[in-house]
Amino acid sequence: MKKKQFKFKGVVLACCLAASMPLGITTPFEISAMADVVAHNVDITPPAGTTDKASYIKTAIENALASHDIVRVSGNAQMEPTANSIEIIIPQGKKIIWEASITGSAANVLLKIKSTGTGGEFEMVSGTLRSEAHSALASTDINGYTNFTIKGGEIISGKHASAPTVNFNGKGQFNMTGGTIINYAADNALIIQPKADTNHSITGGTLLACGEKNATDIKANNDVIELAAPPTINSIVDIDTQRTNIICWNKTVYNNRTPVIRYVAEHDNRDILTYPGSQTKAMWISENGKAAIRYTNSNGESESIVLDEAAVENIDFPNVSDAVYDKSGHGVDNFEAPDHSNIEFKYKDEQGNISSDKPVNAGEYEVTTKLSPTYGELEVNLGKFTINKRSVTVEVADKEINVNEALPNDFSDYNVSNLANGDNREDAIMQMPSFTWGTDGTSVGEFNISTSAAINYTNNYMPASTALRGVLKVKAAQSNPQQPQTPGTQQQPQQPQTPGTQQQPQQPQTPGTQQQPQPQIPGTQQQPQTPGTQQQPQQPQQPQTPDKQPNKPQQNQTPEKKPNKPQTPEKQPQIPQQPEKKKPSDILTPGKSGSEDNKAHGKATPSVPKKPDNSGGGRRKGRNSGGGSGRGSGRDSKKDKSAKNNNKPLAGTWINDAKGWWYKEPNGTYPKSTWKQIDYNGIKNWYYFDEQGYMATGWKLINDKWYYMYENTEKGHIKGSMAYSTKVGEYKIGFDGAWIK
Repeated sequence: MKKKQFKFKGVVLACCLAASMPLGITTPFEISAMADVVAHNVDITPPAGTTDKASYIKTAIENALASHDIVRVSGNAQMEPTANSIEIIIPQGKKIIWEASITGSAANVLLKIKSTGTGGEFEMVSGTLRSEAHSALASTDINGYTNFTIKGGEIISGKHASAPTVNFNGKGQFNMTGGTIINYAADNALIIQPKADTNHSITGGTLLACGEKNATDIKANNDVIELAAPPTINSIVDIDTQRTNIICWNKTVYNNRTPVIRYVAEHDNRDILTYPGSQTKAMWISENGKAAIRYTNSNGESESIVLDEAAVENIDFPNVSDAVYDKSGHGVDNFEAPDHSNIEFKYKDEQGNISSDKPVNAGEYEVTTKLSPTYGELEVNLGKFTINKRSVTVEVADKEINVNEALPNDFSDYNVSNLANGDNREDAIMQMPSFTWGTDGTSVGEFNISTSAAINYTNNYMPASTALRGVLKVKAAQSNPQQPQTPGTQQQPQQPQTPGTQQQPQQPQTPGTQQQPQPQIPGTQQQPQTPGTQQQPQQPQQPQTPDKQPNKPQQNQTPEKKPNKPQTPEKQPQIPQQPEKKKPSDILTPGKSGSEDNKAHGKATPSVPKKPDNSGGGRRKGRNSGGGSGRGSGRDSKKDKSAKNNNKPLAGTWINDAKGWWYKEPNGTYPKSTWKQIDYNGIKNWYYFDEQGYMATGWKLINDKWYYMYENTEKGHIKGSMAYSTKVGEYKIGFDGAWIK
């Protein structure tokens, strides 16, 4: 146990600094007199007209002790100004439990306790002993063995007293676990004058003293509690400073000020001293218009003691509160004190600079003021408050480019939102941020703006939760006569070639005109015509809006049970007709055999597509990829050999005519009744082309397996591309694109 030792008159006072038990809890060896013992009750209230109250009370208590071991004393008595002390002798081994209240103003000890033989016990648990002119309680037999235990109640000496409130003498022990001992006069609250080597303890309760004997520092001379022992006696007082409130008001210093000041309630603790190592906090307050000391112990429990000799004033100081930078001053307003003096506040920043102007900039500020001489020029600290930085978002206008186009790099028009009124972006940002889109523009998608280095904000600003805002949208490139067109997008005006034919070696015809029919010469090439028919060349169609073609493909159908076997076409492929709006009973899903539209006629090649290979430049094994007319696109083609040697295969062109999308190979042929893996924008996908050469969409039964081709370009999927390793509705699609039954 850590102890702090003090020497007094040749003896040692040890102050226990431990805090092992809360205030007010008794030690395990103590026995509650009220609950655990049987005591004889004595009411000492004198009858009306009693002239010698001291003798009446003495006789009542001692008569009870003569026939009972434990006597509980209760009742009330107001002693006359000339009354003698109440002197009670406790026989050896007997005990008084005090609960009575007695007050007196005579110039002698109010209650004296003695004992015989090896000693008796005096225990105070409640009630009051108050003497206005002398000690309230004393053990005066210096050779006796009386033991005092204070557990509760109040023991008080008034301001006209000239002695300690409690004067303990003899060879017994003094123990205090609760209650209050106060001396309003110029003396100690407690003095212990041992006549033997005994140990005493104060482990709870409150002791307060004030007056001239406390003019010196309580921490040096312990003026509240005095241990006065002869040099030959070694006696110790153990004081639990964590659970005991030991307070001194230096009344002498207060009275010697000219003029006498007024304490300021709730903001003033001048002239209040607490015991070394104590956790007690004390402050002046106003209680019913009178000055009082409010003390709070380490457990947060508060009590107050009125000291009506002091003057105190309530001043209603404002509370300080945090704010957010808005380019205006923050703080508290000056006002007039009760003595009509002006109270002006000052603000100290984190660098120690002090100003009487309300602060504007972000930071932490301490608010103080100095009161007039009426209040002893008390410096009042209202505490600290913070002007928080304002959060802002740096905004860049959204941009849009086509893939592979140059990135927009002019950010001079960037904006900063949520600025304080009157501020501009330079007030929030020290220098223009180093913006970047986080992309090189070669990939389709949306990219949020970012910076390559941290943004430097000024002292008054900080980034909001969304610090940056701005999006770059990189779109797929629009098609032109020299570049492949994206399925589902508009085609540049050009002379369309009919699938199934080879193009005449001539310049494309001007859109909007008709081509004159020419006689077909056996063995020569013919004009483009629709697969399966012969017709006059048609005027090219106007470019159509993607996904809003006149011939809208069938809606995606929901698979049901097992798909049916493919049926053998009953007739030769015909010109694709305008799709009719089907009734619900005509809509085909895996499991329905109805319309021929969802059946692939003939044998598709390759029969089983695989996951698209996006490594680029791969070649395909097997025979010619389709049944197109003209020269094949097989592996022996001169162009193919050249492409393989250069590892840069020639790209075909997507064409959209009145009947749908089809794909023109570099050599002029087109795939039909087949799968084909086509690279678009660096991404390869499988597409299926029907017997007339048009790209399929929706559910299709191909080689006894159901496949689904996306019907629209959305969510990263290209219209017509084969779905794989996913689910469409409630139907699961495998790695090879086939419906898993």
